[in-house]
Amino acid sequence: MRRIKWFIMLITGVLLIAVIAVIGYYKMTTKIKTEFDLIEPKQHALNLALNNQELKVLIGEPVAVDSLNYNPKREGQMQLKLGIDGIDFSANSVNLKIPLIGNNGSAWLKVVADKSNDTWNYKTLEVKVQDSETVIDLTTK
Repeated sequence: MRRIKWFIMLITGVLLIAVIAVIGYYKMTTKIKTEFDLIEPKQHALNLALNNQELKVLIGEPVAVDSLNYNPKREGQMQLKLGIDGIDFSANSVNLKIPLIGNNGSAWLKVVADKSNDTWNYKTLEVKVQDSETVIDLTTK
């Protein structure tokens, strides 16, 4: 009987630690996802693309993020800083591909950028219209 009590206490402790680890992992990955979605290059690129007249003509208005086709593959590097205020995530590079949709078609917004001295340097900032070879370079806009 004593062994069963110890076994039950041991299993309960292991399960409690596992639950705490899963919750911590979920919160950490959610925080990283949120931070990555709010970074400046993504917001800047979306602003340029959604207001680009050439893109509006090609895929129709209104231009929006295609949330049904949006399974983002987030690539890049982030620094994790632990401090008194909690956790700080700072992106140093991004490689994003964001689907866009309009009334007449769809496109992919491609963003590749690196951060140096608090300034984002864009290597690629373009929109590729699907079912066409049209590529709109947003770096010159």
